[in-house]
Amino acid sequence: MISLRNYRLSQLFKTFKISSFSSSPSFSSCNSLNSFKSHKSLPPILNPFKIHSRHIKTSICHYGRFVKDQKRPEPKTKRPEDFAVLGIREPICRVLESKFNIRKPTECQKNLIPTILQGKDLLIRDVTGSGKTFGIVLALLNKTRNQQICMENNENNENSENNNYENYYENNYNYSKKPCITSLLTVPSRELAYQIENWVRILLSDTGIPLKSIIQVVARTDSTDESQQIHDLLNSPPHILVGTATRLHDLMNGKYLNFKNLKTFALDEADHLFRLPRKHATLKDIQNRQLHPKPTELLAQYIFSQVRPQIIVSSATLNRSLRYYFKDNKYTENPVFIDISEGTLSPPTIEHHCLLISNKEIKNLTSVEFTWYNPFIDDRLPTRNEEFGDDDDIMLDSLVGAIELENIKCGLIFVNNQIKLTNIVKRLKKFGVETKELENSFLDKNIKGLPWNHALGKPTHKLFVAHEFTARGIDIPLISHVFILGMPSSSIEYLHMSGRTGRMGNGGKVITFIKEGQKRLIKTLFTLLKVNPAPYPFIQ
Repeated sequence: MISLRNYRLSQLFKTFKISSFSSSPSFSSCNSLNSFKSHKSLPPILNPFKIHSRHIKTSICHYGRFVKDQKRPEPKTKRPEDFAVLGIREPICRVLESKFNIRKPTECQKNLIPTILQGKDLLIRDVTGSGKTFGIVLALLNKTRNQQICMENNENNENSENNNYENYYENNYNYSKKPCITSLLTVPSRELAYQIENWVRILLSDTGIPLKSIIQVVARTDSTDESQQIHDLLNSPPHILVGTATRLHDLMNGKYLNFKNLKTFALDEADHLFRLPRKHATLKDIQNRQLHPKPTELLAQYIFSQVRPQIIVSSATLNRSLRYYFKDNKYTENPVFIDISEGTLSPPTIEHHCLLISNKEIKNLTSVEFTWYNPFIDDRLPTRNEEFGDDDDIMLDSLVGAIELENIKCGLIFVNNQIKLTNIVKRLKKFGVETKELENSFLDKNIKGLPWNHALGKPTHKLFVAHEFTARGIDIPLISHVFILGMPSSSIEYLHMSGRTGRMGNGGKVITFIKEGQKRLIKTLFTLLKVNPAPYPFIQ
């Protein structure tokens, strides 16, 4: 008895006039599968495309050979929001989800990663916590490794005297390819540099690739560590070199750096690295700047004198003067300008508070009524309370009170650059508050000493103390609170200090403690940043 399946196949072969079930049947009446689909003579019950459509597609091969039926595996479709669609390799995508708990890129990363991989010059501006630095690192990791051709003298060649001039170089020199620095990432602080190295260490943890062959950090530390940096740099040039501007300038003067094969030159927090004169700077300031350029300027001149690499400029406060600086110096060619901030300076998920401290009481800034000082109308100077400093016990006591009232997952305490962090840590310990210097956390060579423990999924300490200038780019997950002790040096620095919380769309709270005499200055700062500080609920 013939089976139903064989009966259907026999009807199919009769339709196509296939002579037999041989391994190489000949198709005489149909040359394509589409014409077979248009055949309507078969009854519905015997129509193979309603019953065996998937088998027919896999059975009819290029050579007309009939193979055994097997179901073709469905291809894995990539979602539009995946990192793989942007050009990130699959092993890195898996680590992003398993160890960083990141499943899809931010809006900023969707735009910058493909542009970097295409080799275009790029200018990026977005709010703090949008993943600019992390996106740049991911893109640089996925760029092709550059190699340089080295020519070594073959001194052991005994027949070199008999060689003619044409074969001299071929017989006396060996040509080999050696890896070289493909990308250079310049950052404003060594804390940020070591944080980037830690990111790459985690991303490559399952690959078995030596970390120093992929990324190396050069920064000013102790003499022993700096000597080791030079040794590693000369013996094993990395794929990505991350360094501070001052340390790179030192290595440049020592002729330890060769950028002839450099492909990408990235500048993170570029406005801080260049620190161009202000818009209304005096002629004297401009002349002094021309006589004493910043290390980043000298580094850029040195690189572009050797090669024309792709340039990436990133900052949350990337201003117009800096964009024109790169254009006027011909560092960029038709750059892509990505501005996702749309005029927003501070993330809307951050809650801002400001407290005025005096010898007698603590007040909310919003509860203070005062008029703006106008020097053309009022001859009196604005009053200032200079009886105590930013690290006085009155300020620390107010800080400790706020820490006790808040439910802190992880917090950052920022102080003035002139204040010693070790003294703040010791004095806060007397108040019963345990803290750790953020700088020492990143300089600890043991990965367990870093401020974030990826194995446990939580920060290593509850509170960290840091200087104002280290705020740029530092990313510690689950930062819920930022405490600013004293008047910020500028509105831009306040923006970057407050931006350590409220990252990646999460909420956060920023509490600033200033002296009562500085209320006009802080009010102007908030006005420039378009920030409306809310009343602190525990203070009248």
